[in-house]
Amino acid sequence: MNEQQLPPPPPSNWTPPPWPEPSSDDYLITTSGAPKTYKSKETAEPTISVDDFTPPKPKLPWIIGIAFVLIIALLWFASTQQWLPGTNPPTPTPSATETPSWGSAFEADGGGAAGIWNIENYEWGADGLDVEIRLECTSGAFAFSFYALPNTIASASIRPDVTSKSPEFSPYSLRAGQEGSGWVHFTVERQDINITLFENGVGQTATLPVEG
Repeated sequence: MNEQQLPPPPPSNWTPPPWPEPSSDDYLITTSGAPKTYKSKETAEPTISVDDFTPPKPKLPWIIGIAFVLIIALLWFASTQQWLPGTNPPTPTPSATETPSWGSAFEADGGGAAGIWNIENYEWGADGLDVEIRLECTSGAFAFSFYALPNTIASASIRPDVTSKSPEFSPYSLRAGQEGSGWVHFTVERQDINITLFENGVGQTATLPVEG
């Protein structure tokens, strides 16, 4: 058997080539107790951080906080608009033409009187119309009378006659807080007609209808 021949030894002046230095694009992986090992940045594994596994912070608490602040601001603003203790609260302004509870309101042109009146009842008979009227003077002084005015064209006012019913209307002059009531008779054919309230010496003040 032939023995394996070894390669000849290197010359006595031979030295190994220097270890190649890493370039700026490489970085050190290990250095302790082992030959230097380098790895290119292009093949480096991505860096993993703990923050990558942290769930995003919820936005709901921020929304609730902002809504709470807005509600407090609105409540404070509303409280500043209310009347302060020790002062008179605002009162609603009454309407100038409030509807009376039992009749129709009127205002006289002459003496500035005002009041309420109403036809409480009426009856047609063979000799005409009997009307029960109630009238209250609420301000000023009021002297008045009643007339019947048919709805026909160019009809004249009809003065009242003596009524057979009781009580007969009285008085015909009232002051604020006083009231008159009773029956008034008009000799007129049965028809739709208006009972007219006249202020003495001035003219027509108000009318109320009666069906024929």
